[in-house]
Formats: sequence, structure tokens, C-alpha cells
Amino acid sequence: MIGTARTALAIAGLCSAIAVIGLLGSFSDVADSVNQLSMLWCPIGLLASAFLIRTARKAALASFVMLGLYASVMLLPELFTKAALHREMGGTGDIKLIQFNLFKNNRDPQAAVDWLLAQDADIITISEGSNKARQILRGLEPAYPYQFSCRATYFCSTLILSKRAPIEVEYLGTGDQENAKGLSAVKATFEDGSVPFSVISVHLMRPWPFNDQGSAITALRKAVLRSEQDRLIVAGDFNTPPHSYAMERLDRALGLRRITREMPTWPALLPRRHSWPLPLLGLDHVYAGRAWRVASLRTGPSSGSDHRPVIATLALARSPAPSGSSAIESMKR
Repeated sequence: MIGTARTALAIAGLCSAIAVIGLLGSFSDVADSVNQLSMLWCPIGLLASAFLIRTARKAALASFVMLGLYASVMLLPELFTKAALHREMGGTGDIKLIQFNLFKNNRDPQAAVDWLLAQDADIITISEGSNKARQILRGLEPAYPYQFSCRATYFCSTLILSKRAPIEVEYLGTGDQENAKGLSAVKATFEDGSVPFSVISVHLMRPWPFNDQGSAITALRKAVLRSEQDRLIVAGDFNTPPHSYAMERLDRALGLRRITREMPTWPALLPRRHSWPLPLLGLDHVYAGRAWRVASLRTGPSSGSDHRPVIATLALARSPAPSGSSAIESMKR
């Protein structure tokens, strides 16, 4: 029993120390990295503190206070926002959109093709559409003949797929086709009736210690500011989990409502073709402007990918708007 108490004391102390480091993440990417798995270590620390309440009361209370402070700052706002979002959901939608990181080494491309066709989405935003995943793109081409990647001059692994032709496409890619050296994104503008709206598909590089996302986020922000933000959707693999200051900075930079709250999408795959049933990090996100209402939101199966897709059904608020070329000009202003 003494050994168990010592172990619990060590766990509570370690988690409390990690919480202190995590709160310093506003000033340091290194410190912010511990926030990525906070939904694991923070509950573990609270359980260890609860176990100590009889044997080491002062230590238990100190740990509770520290972890409680951390949770109130880093965890609870996301949960409250998710609850408020779910209260708004319901009714029918105008646009069904799927965000899917196909995984360039996808283990079952045909399963991904079959699942995507069965969903009958209007628009699909794709990350990692290269290597084996290009087989998926070819399988979807009859149903989604309009496929645009982030560079006009050569293939890029970030794409928008659509059943209907857009009225404008903007190629936003600034780096290599695998998104390691710059922004990997593409924007397409469509019309719903007489109302134009735009979709940006994006794949950000990994954050510290692998890469610096700053320049890519700056370029993405500029693209958002050039758009009609009320009717804009931004979807992709941002390689940024919630409960982190990196996510908070990204939300501020884009200035749109992130509707993917507490929706873990990674990892979804284990070695030897085994699926992982419990994703830990929400890396795939969907942002929507004020004119969009969320009708439904869920994740799907991995279908050979290491990510789970996000399926969003959105309704567009109707208001008089110009159409055709005049609509494009008004959206550029």
C-alpha cells in the first residue's frame, strides 16, 4: 500500500509539473508541446490526487488546485464550446463536406473509394492525396470530375474534389507537393443558387520540433482575408490539436468559427493493418463563416488511412447576393 501511495504521489507531482509547463506554452512552442496530450495526463493526475486524499492530504490538494487551474484554462473551454455547438445542430443542410487525410501509404484504397462514394458528399477536401492515395482519386473521378490540387503547374497532395464545376479556383500552394516547405492549400468558389461561397482545402506541416507553421499560417490568413469570410469554409489537416496555444493562435489567425470541437481523428491505424479504435488527437478541422449553420457533424472510419475523416453538413443562410462574375468581383474586394 505504501508503494502504491508513493507511485500515486509521484504521478500527481509529475502531472502537476507538466501542467505548469503547459501553461507556459503561450510563450514557448517547447512548453506548448506537452499540451498536445493533456486529455491523457491531466485526468491521470487528477485520479492520482484523488487516491492520495487520505494519505497525503496537502499534496493531494495542491495537485488538485494545479490540475484544476490547468483544466479550467486549457480543457474546459473546448468542452463548453462543443456542448453549445451541439445544442445548435439539427435540421437539413445545403452542403455536405468531407475532410479526409487519405494517407499516402493508404492500406486499403478501394475501401476508401467505396466509403466516400457511399457518403455522396458535395465537396471533399483531401490531404495526402499522393502515392497510393492517387488510386483513390482515380476511383472517385467519375463521381467527382472536378479535382483541383494546390498548384496549377504540377500535382500537389492537397486537393478539392467536387461534383459540380466551381466558378473560380485559386491555387494557394507556396511550397513542395508534400507540404513540408510552405503552404499547401487550394481555394474553389461555387454557387448555391445565386449565393457564392468558397472552400479552402489546406494541409499544414507538422509543428515544432519538426517544422515552423508560422509562415504557412500567415499565407493562409491572407487567403482568408481576401475571401468573403461569412460564406467561407476552411477544412484540412492542420496538424494542430485542441487544448494547445498553437490551436488558439490558429483560431485567432483565421478569424472563423472552428466547428470541430473535441473530435479526435488521429491515430486511426496500427502496424500490420490493424485499426486503432480510439483516436487521441483532433488534427483535422473544419472552420465556417458566420453564414453557415451546422446541421450535423461526425467522424467516419479510417478506410486504410491513419486519420479518420470528418463529415460536416452545413446550411447556408439565404440573403440577396450577386452572382456570376459580379459575385467574384465582390468577393475579392
